[in-house]
Amino acid sequence: MTAYKSHKNLYRLQKRIFKALLVGDCKTAVQVQKILLASTSCILLAANEVILFKKIFEFNHFLGSTTKNNKYGLFKHEIWQSAIRFALEPICEALSDDRNFASTQSSTQVYDVQKVISMHLDHFPLQRRIVTVSLHNCFHNVSYYKDFLVKNIIAPRYIKGDILHYLGMDYTASFSQVHNTLNYIFAENLLNGIESLHYSTVRYADDLIFFFKPLDDEKLLYMKLYEFLLQRGLSTIYLRLKLTSIFCGFNFIGWNFKVSNKTSFICKPSLAHYVNFTKKALYVINNSNYKSSAKLIKLTSLVRDWHSYNKFCNLNRSLNFLCKKAFESFNKDLNQSLYSSKQMTRMIFQSKTDSFFTKRHIILEYFFSRFCVVCGKF
Repeated sequence: MTAYKSHKNLYRLQKRIFKALLVGDCKTAVQVQKILLASTSCILLAANEVILFKKIFEFNHFLGSTTKNNKYGLFKHEIWQSAIRFALEPICEALSDDRNFASTQSSTQVYDVQKVISMHLDHFPLQRRIVTVSLHNCFHNVSYYKDFLVKNIIAPRYIKGDILHYLGMDYTASFSQVHNTLNYIFAENLLNGIESLHYSTVRYADDLIFFFKPLDDEKLLYMKLYEFLLQRGLSTIYLRLKLTSIFCGFNFIGWNFKVSNKTSFICKPSLAHYVNFTKKALYVINNSNYKSSAKLIKLTSLVRDWHSYNKFCNLNRSLNFLCKKAFESFNKDLNQSLYSSKQMTRMIFQSKTDSFFTKRHIILEYFFSRFCVVCGKF
């Protein structure tokens, strides 16, 4: 069976599960789940995923001096986990709310958060308060919420037994993992329905935003959140609500949103996101173990990802000092000349929308003209 046929068969079965849950037919959904788990396409794609993405040599490093039988058993165990994930993915998609922007695997879903927040802020810009909530530290105690998770998840009985077994093997519900893992699906099932606590909500993974009007009560929302988390067995010790005004601005998933005095919407990268990016770039630039070619590849990838993630933002934070640091690092290499260092620096930054190269060519030429070829300094 080819990979195309396997993907087609798996998608057809997942689509049947999704349609059954949309009309509330849980019995049919469970029956189709059994067919999906018994299909050859599901097992082949699960094995292919484990081999390609999990890297089979990681199992050898993890096992050490164990026998081949144990190695095969662990490999089979990982394949079965991927097959269970294939059966649970359409359930999360069907039961997720429209205000949950992290339920799908689309790479453009994160940019819809900007559109929805701008719509909320432009509707009544002078009467808005923002409450931000982070539930990142609420998934630590597995023994508290595993009973609720196994009881409420839609799956065959033997799958629920395997999930209970996995939760006893240090498996936790978490959004910090990769999207296509059981940890992510467990966390999505636990927080399913949290968007209905307030009429105006935006959720991305474990970060939530509540938009308040002047007559709305924050204490009532806190009590609803507290009861919601207690009902599911999640930790309420680190539950904190942060109330801010739209004129002061707030941070959400690496962006800073704000409304100016002229009621204009502003979105830009947050300070924490910018500092984290600069730390990664400076680590590559100042690392003497990397050659110039390795630095070129790593810095190009970092800058490209930075501009790709913030392509719909106001990029007023300049990268000029990173350009200067990169040029100095390249020029210190004995294998690079002044011309090659300038070319490598331009390859990293010139194609991006940075004012250092796009708007101020005179400053660029003045910057390179101040460099002394004899002493190698500015």
